[in-house]
Amino acid sequence: EPGADWVINPCHALANWEFQGSNNGTAWDTLKCHADDKMLLPARGSVHTWAIEGCTTFYNRFRILMTGPNQHTQPHAKFHYLMLSGMEIYGFVEKTPWME
Repeated sequence: EPGADWVINPCHALANWEFQGSNNGTAWDTLKCHADDKMLLPARGSVHTWAIEGCTTFYNRFRILMTGPNQHTQPHAKFHYLMLSGMEIYGFVEKTPWME
């Protein structure tokens, strides 16, 4: 039977990462740093909301930069790959000249 010798186990969660913003795609500012963050559970459908404190700059690009391994249900498992099924960013839109 195809795939009978392996199982995809959804037991990973981001733990070591930075949420960054940029306006040119070259220089990136870290907006939120996560080190061994356990707010996302290593289970399917886990969600959490993080506030970005003190940010007064508008950005037109965002990225997640992994800085260490995922959280995993097996303590010995240290995986360095991004597993993220969705992300929502809330804030304000700055009106720029090209929007007129």
